[in-house]
Amino acid sequence: ADVKVPEVIPEDTGEVPKETVQQAKETTDAINFDIQKVTDELVEEFKNTMEEYEDGYGDIVVDSAVLTDDEKWFSLELILYQGAGSGYERHRHYTIDKTTGRQAVLSDFFGEDYVNIISEAVKEQMRRRMAEDESLTYWIDYEEVSEWNFESIAEDQDFYVNKDGKVAVCFNEYEVAPGYMGCVEFIIEQ
Repeated sequence: ADVKVPEVIPEDTGEVPKETVQQAKETTDAINFDIQKVTDELVEEFKNTMEEYEDGYGDIVVDSAVLTDDEKWFSLELILYQGAGSGYERHRHYTIDKTTGRQAVLSDFFGEDYVNIISEAVKEQMRRRMAEDESLTYWIDYEEVSEWNFESIAEDQDFYVNKDGKVAVCFNEYEVAPGYMGCVEFIIEQ
């Protein structure tokens, strides 16, 4: 097990209103709680698996990366990997609007109809990527197992804001494509 649990700490430069600093504290507390909860669940699952299969081999990795940290946005990626014979990686992202101290949600960028807007953009990109590169496979228009086909993002779809200020919608392994594709993401224009 290689577990590095990140902690998000708000900056108080004295240049932002007290309400924003307080909101940022509440937001980072909620993010840190979620990170710890997800990590604890993964570690507990790992321990149980190792007890059940004493002679088995398995590993977990919890790591993180700051994807964006500019005047407006802070985006953190939590990387969760489980391995035992084969591996499974998933990512969680946390994005804070530094001007408000709040955690960003997709409706902030795309309005109330964000599920439809983003879902259609993802479908278009999937089709275009597969047309441009036949080594890529996404589960869209997939006749062999139609129930795997991507229909729509979740209301709480994972995303982050990249260094260019654009929204990257993220999917974990096996969510919208075969495992060899890994975790995939789509940049959604606003």
